[in-house]
Amino acid sequence: MKLLIKNAKILPVDAAMSVIENGWIGIDGSTIVLVEERETEAVLAFDADRVIDAKGKMAMPGFVNTHSHSPMTILRCYGDDLPLNEWLFGKMIPTEEKFSKEDIYWGGMLGMMEQIKSGVTCLADMYEPSNILTDMVVENQIRANIAGPHITMNPEKEYEEYVAHIKKWNNSHDGLIRESAIIHAIYTYSEEKIRARVAAAKEAGTGMQIHISEAPFEQAQIFEKYQKTPMQMLESWGVFDVPTVAAHCVHLTDGDFEILKKRDISVAHCPSSNLKLGSGIADVPRMLAEGINVSIGTDGASSNSNLNFVEEMHMTAMIHKGNSMNPLVVNAKEVIRMATVNGAKALGFGNEVGSLEVGKKADLILVDTDKAHLTPLNNPFSAAVYSMQGSDVDTVIVNGKILMENREMSLVDEEKIKYNVNKIAKRLI
Repeated sequence: MKLLIKNAKILPVDAAMSVIENGWIGIDGSTIVLVEERETEAVLAFDADRVIDAKGKMAMPGFVNTHSHSPMTILRCYGDDLPLNEWLFGKMIPTEEKFSKEDIYWGGMLGMMEQIKSGVTCLADMYEPSNILTDMVVENQIRANIAGPHITMNPEKEYEEYVAHIKKWNNSHDGLIRESAIIHAIYTYSEEKIRARVAAAKEAGTGMQIHISEAPFEQAQIFEKYQKTPMQMLESWGVFDVPTVAAHCVHLTDGDFEILKKRDISVAHCPSSNLKLGSGIADVPRMLAEGINVSIGTDGASSNSNLNFVEEMHMTAMIHKGNSMNPLVVNAKEVIRMATVNGAKALGFGNEVGSLEVGKKADLILVDTDKAHLTPLNNPFSAAVYSMQGSDVDTVIVNGKILMENREMSLVDEEKIKYNVNKIAKRLI
């Protein structure tokens, strides 16, 4: 389909961080073919199958959620007000062991739908078994980097199966899917298993998703065992020989910061999850100042209670100002870049999405700005971070396909998904 969006205030999130006050976006198939500031000859010559009048709306690149566990929506508001180790080993894992494949499917469908409804067009997801996640990605037509599969992986018996799975899914389905290897954490995987996952990632030509230095107990446990930090041990085992997205990175030493920079590791900052679990606050101002690629993640709905990505953007801007007592750090434009360009780079889609520019894939959202809390729209970047709500996202387009319009999901049955998740939760919790 050839789609033309007209009369939109456009935030392209280009290098200049420009604003187009009343612009036009042309989409041919999955690709952006024009971004114009006025009704030019190119616009007039564009033979659109459909025109969307976006007057009163703001067009932005879709948001990139670089850390989530979508099926954990089933565990929303369960096991709250506990430290991470008690929450994980006492509540989450024992309940997740009861999940059927159908449970994972419906929980994941709800998680992906919830993210789409707050403007996420690309996500990273970690869950077992990951082939269910890839099926959901295809059904939702969202862009994703999936970490998996979570097989036990005896290096001798299952290594080839693991590599074959990654190769099968990586860059599949019209380029919507990237497949990463996974290391849950240094305190849940053995050294042998970690080294095998790294070898598999290298052979498959892909990257890694991992949790690192999320809570104090992890630092203390690993230092007692190895006399090194988790980051230092993982580097010594070769983990960062492949492109890595490291979730959390709350408790870091100076040496850990050097590793982040030297190895070009992308950090997935998950502020709400870190605050709710009492894990602490990552030093994002320092990361940004030192040129580390910092993106934003929601984590799972079990540790966050919602997957509202706009709320994470707001939280990212606010907590670091208060924590450092410096209103200049982590400004609105930086947060927008973290949510788009930086996230796309982290997940391996940097050349394709993250900004609204000719030649890039058509992953974008339309935000309804005709709201009391967005009036007047004096500074659109500030409004997107400090004033906007997830429910202001009106339309979501991925790869040129409309996933949501007028807040209505186009490809999935919202009521059926909610019904099934409610039924599952009543059975399990």
